[in-house]
Amino acid sequence: MRGIRGSSIVFWLCFFLLFSCSEAPAPEMPPLGGGAGEVLVWVDENPITRLDLEDALKRLEAAGLKEEEGSLKAKVLESLIQTKAMAQARLKEMDAEEKARLDRQVAAHREELLAKAFLLRHATPEGVTEQQARAYYAAHPEAFGGGVLRVYGLVMGEDSGGMQGRSRVVQALEGFSGVEDWQARTEALRKEGLDLIHMEDREDLALYPASIRSLGASLDLGEETAVFFHGGRAWRMRLSEEVQRSARPFGEVHAEISGLLSPVQVKAAVAQAAKAAMDRADIRHARKDG
Repeated sequence: MRGIRGSSIVFWLCFFLLFSCSEAPAPEMPPLGGGAGEVLVWVDENPITRLDLEDALKRLEAAGLKEEEGSLKAKVLESLIQTKAMAQARLKEMDAEEKARLDRQVAAHREELLAKAFLLRHATPEGVTEQQARAYYAAHPEAFGGGVLRVYGLVMGEDSGGMQGRSRVVQALEGFSGVEDWQARTEALRKEGLDLIHMEDREDLALYPASIRSLGASLDLGEETAVFFHGGRAWRMRLSEEVQRSARPFGEVHAEISGLLSPVQVKAAVAQAAKAAMDRADIRHARKDG
């Protein structure tokens, strides 16, 4: 619907600009008065009414286009006349198949407008209650700075030096089992000529490949992996610490949570209104042979 409405506004803007630059004089505006159904202009046998003009002006105002009232009305009326003339000319060119396709498009657009009007009247979303907001807050503490922070220790070894060098790195990493201070162990082995790097991660391994994140997620507190290889390097990892973090106070995030849940309420209201309409309708699916 938004795309259709946006296209309509662009269309009228283009027409307004076209006729505002035209050297041809704009048609004189009929004097004010008369009903909304009063015919202002006939194009062949097709009328343009005062209501048509008012609707076109409203669309332009919605797009933020304003001008002196009389001048704008005259230009918009001219655009309506030109549009009507082109539409009638094109309709005369169309064959039966093209007219049928146009009828289907018009019918689909009409149904979309009616469905939108139905939802505006019947789909009234309920506000987000404090109870709903607190339930979301309790279920998603990590979204508000809470939850458990998992701290990982990782050691990576460069296995340059052929099979002998790789074997030496693997043996060194295997020696980390049960060692409390991996940082100190890494520094000691580096002094012995081993190319090892110790790292600590406090970001749920967000900067590491998915395979390493998955391996880390499987660890319990204090648990270590065996030596594994990634990117041509030997690794070991352990979950060294879990820190319970406090979420931001509920009062600080209440409005934020309401904003997150509001679309859910709207979706539920739309679904409920649609179900009510379908329950009242006589829906029959065509049978398919076979």
